[in-house]
Amino acid sequence: MEKGKGGVDKELNRVRQEVSLSAFSILYSEMVQYCLYKSKRGYRIEDCIHEMGLRVGYKLNEYLSYRNKTKRSINILSILTFISKHVWKYLFQHSSDLLKSQDNIYEYMICDKNMILNKYINVPKDYGNINCASFAAGIVEGFLCSSEFQAEVTAHTVSESDTESNTTIFIKFYPEVKRPLRSGTVDDKKCGEPKLESPTRTQKKDVLRCGVYFAAGCTSQRGVLHSGVYFAAGE
Repeated sequence: MEKGKGGVDKELNRVRQEVSLSAFSILYSEMVQYCLYKSKRGYRIEDCIHEMGLRVGYKLNEYLSYRNKTKRSINILSILTFISKHVWKYLFQHSSDLLKSQDNIYEYMICDKNMILNKYINVPKDYGNINCASFAAGIVEGFLCSSEFQAEVTAHTVSESDTESNTTIFIKFYPEVKRPLRSGTVDDKKCGEPKLESPTRTQKKDVLRCGVYFAAGCTSQRGVLHSGVYFAAGE
């Protein structure tokens, strides 16, 4: 053991091990098969895949932040740039394109023309247009939410031609996310912590601590995370 380094530091900072693409394809295919099985019991396939990615995103944020000794991102653009460049390269061996919506300041897109998650998956036609890149969308959402940038992230396929398609990860931040100033910093006095509204009787049943909520594996309902407390949307 190196002097001055513990076993944990040495293990996390070692050279990243490569994973065989064929082995990953087999594993991911089994994950999709499992989600197809769950869909017969009332679950949406994309929601199931999204939930799996969500857990990975939370752990990946902790791991990369510790391993790279990076500072915490304080604005939307900086964390999305980190995801589209560094996180994407760590996961898929290439970077992606980051685009901003012209109509909404809270909407961004990560475009990947070589998404391997859709490359070796053949979903039956009976299930409609299912995008297996929802796993990547879940990773992005988990990464953002664990960094206190609450957002809803979905995956979409855009056909550029008869033979080529582009996978777009659509990111929509909630208005409660702290707004960056022109200087790129955050005005804590203006933004502050979001105010919590008193939940109704129906909401009280759906209020769970953030860690318990995701550990339960239920993301079929979209909502807003307020200081570690989840309020179900539409209640």
